[in-house]
Amino acid sequence: MSQDHTTDDEIPGTNERNSESPPETAPSDPRTAYPSVLTAVELAEIMRVDRRVIYDMVRDHQIPGVRSFRRQLRFDRDVVLNWLRDGQGRAPRSTPRR
Repeated sequence: MSQDHTTDDEIPGTNERNSESPPETAPSDPRTAYPSVLTAVELAEIMRVDRRVIYDMVRDHQIPGVRSFRRQLRFDRDVVLNWLRDGQGRAPRSTPRR
């Protein structure tokens, strides 16, 4: 009895994946694919930039919806996505300066 070990997205007889498979990229709808509070890495994935760009933008007060918890940044997903949709104007301060 012969077993076929190919998966649905492999082309039988090759080690290649079927071209009909979707590419592995960031999810198409971040509102449903990501939690309501994002990390810098998750926001970088959505914006398709390096996470260091996110940190630079936070330092320059360019991203709204930022919260800092013991040196860890979190971002309000909906606020950031609305900001991106509306054209990325200068962001108001999200938290008061000390």
